[in-house]
Amino acid sequence: MSSSTRSLSMPLTLLLAFACALITAGSYFAQPLGGVIAQSFGLPAWATGLPVTLSQIGYCLGLLLVAPLGDRLENRRLLTATLAVAAVALTGAGVAPNSAVFLLACLCIGGAAIAVQAIVVLAASMVSADRRGTTVGRITAGLLLGILLAWPVANLVNQVAGWRALFVVDGVLIASLALVLRGVLPPCQPPQGPGYRALIASLWPLWRTHPELRRRALCQALLFGVFSLFWVSVPQVLQQRHGLGGTALALFGLVGVGGALAAPLAGWLADRGAARPTALAGSLAVAASGIGWALLDSVGMLMACAFCISAGVQACHVISQRRVMALDSLAANRLNSLYIATFFIGGALGSASAAPLLLSASYWPGLVSAGAALLASIRLAR
Repeated sequence: MSSSTRSLSMPLTLLLAFACALITAGSYFAQPLGGVIAQSFGLPAWATGLPVTLSQIGYCLGLLLVAPLGDRLENRRLLTATLAVAAVALTGAGVAPNSAVFLLACLCIGGAAIAVQAIVVLAASMVSADRRGTTVGRITAGLLLGILLAWPVANLVNQVAGWRALFVVDGVLIASLALVLRGVLPPCQPPQGPGYRALIASLWPLWRTHPELRRRALCQALLFGVFSLFWVSVPQVLQQRHGLGGTALALFGLVGVGGALAAPLAGWLADRGAARPTALAGSLAVAASGIGWALLDSVGMLMACAFCISAGVQACHVISQRRVMALDSLAANRLNSLYIATFFIGGALGSASAAPLLLSASYWPGLVSAGAALLASIRLAR
């Protein structure tokens, strides 16, 4: 991928990390407010996780149908288009007159959030190989911060102005962000590649050709399924079993933010040859958290799980994404799309399973999480 000679400075890196946080947060505002939103539209209790699930499904569709264009189109053109869609969809969610319109908007919000992956691939292409892990770690730390900060921000704004204002304001911010990024990003035109149909048709051969891609993607799907299961389940657990209100829930969400610090550290360790032990340690931390979640129902244990699950999943993700994008530089966007789409399918399944597992028995979410993380650990250890 050819780009301008301008290097990726620290201020630009931080701006891109902030952009990832802002874009990703829009897909996750419904996570802590699932019950409130469902009640406002008259949806049943089992549908509280549906907005996040649809956002993740939309994200997967965007990754498979839109993100591959990053191997053909100039980066700012793709980013501007996807951010414009995100701004319209977020505003539409905020003014939705009924549940059908809101859920359709959630699907579109998720689809447009593929802008963050275009940013990650672009940032990785602007640095040398020995800095790639650290750079990817910094950018994806912003992504995780967006997911986790969506929790306290959503609760606080909901108390002050209602959940609808949250989506409308984010839509305005995303529109402004599109203009800023178009002005500050250097041009980056990939080599002339195949047309759109050929790009999409190449996804399956790429999946079959790279066993490392399949292994990394499936392991991360298991781990992100645990992450989504935990963060969709825990608001209900804290409210119903421990009597915590909106402010306490917002503060609880900040615990997971500390896990974002694992991203740059994991990337730094990977750049220095410690990728495998770091990934194994991260997946085992997630497994241990699942066991603790199942055995001990306390706020303190849930706080420890929030930190360890966030840190472990993020560490494994940075290392796997770094490895996947290095498999073929000319197909980096498509390889990354396949990897992220697979791992978000796991997230969608985790979100959708939260309510049924909680209704069956209080220990089931933790046991399922421990089993999924242990299976990922076994695969990552090979």
